[in-house]
Amino acid sequence: MKKLFWSEPKNGIRRASLCAFLIVALLLTLSLPCAAESETSREAVEWQLSEDGYTLTGNGRTYTRCGELPVGQKINTDTLYVFENTVRLDGRTMYVIASSPDAEIVWMTSTISDLWDDPYATAVFATKEGRTALEAMAAGQMGSWRLEDDNSLFGSTKQASFDSDLLRRMNDLTATEEVDVSSLKSCTRYDILGYDRTGTVYTVCGAVYKDADRYLYVNYLTLGNQYFDADGNFSYRSGQVSAVRLEGDVLSDFLATTERLKAVSASVIYEDELTFDPDEEMATSIAAFWGCLIIFGFILPIAPLVVGLVMPHSAKRGCPTRWYLVALLSAVWIAIAIVIAILAA
Repeated sequence: MKKLFWSEPKNGIRRASLCAFLIVALLLTLSLPCAAESETSREAVEWQLSEDGYTLTGNGRTYTRCGELPVGQKINTDTLYVFENTVRLDGRTMYVIASSPDAEIVWMTSTISDLWDDPYATAVFATKEGRTALEAMAAGQMGSWRLEDDNSLFGSTKQASFDSDLLRRMNDLTATEEVDVSSLKSCTRYDILGYDRTGTVYTVCGAVYKDADRYLYVNYLTLGNQYFDADGNFSYRSGQVSAVRLEGDVLSDFLATTERLKAVSASVIYEDELTFDPDEEMATSIAAFWGCLIIFGFILPIAPLVVGLVMPHSAKRGCPTRWYLVALLSAVWIAIAIVIAILAA
């Protein structure tokens, strides 16, 4: 039984190797948070607005003011990135908003209490690439399409990507139904949204209405101004509109798209929660690293090192080789810590 209790030397060697590996992994892991923090953090963008309020510079880019968006065009992005620093525009303190830190289009708002409902959010600035995307959109060249279902009683909006080929097939069909616009107001409606290439600005290009067992498609781009209100929304006040009744493969493909609709809501990222003082952050990271190295690399192994050297000289303890092995592992532990300290110095 005694021989069984004191296991073979090979097992001791394996355990020693495992302990050494765990020690190295632990020390290396402790140094990773400091590096990861410096990689994910970023400095706040310093914005500079020209005196005439026309040119905005910052983030290594130059943006020019686009003025108000055309009627019917609206800003809608999956992510709202709120920059920390503000500017003064038309006598107001304005927050700069974008879809991402490196976006080609930014806009401004006088309040962040409601980022989706601010009349001053129409102050849009764009880089050269961003202006090209908006101009192409104004000419009918969309970068992407989405189908939107906004019929929920609880206000949740659902969206799905919409195939441009399916839209082309729908537009090629001849409108054969004359419908009273007031009757469409109570129908389940699926809006077809066209986005610019940057995915920042959209316009409603048409809608599919479910009227009893019929699916009626109205192409808004072919209608005159009399069909829309002052904000560019389709008007259900009075009149007749030509519609396409979807049938066959077109209807099947459209219904397949509705099956992919998923609830969406924009996420908001505030830059001031991501930014940091580089000097302060570096000092904190260095202090944390050395603190962890001292505690785990030098202080903790002292106890097993002392025990491993003292116990072999005790008459009540057997197998002194094992205690020397404990002392050896502790010494290796401290040696590894010394190497790491030298490399980090």
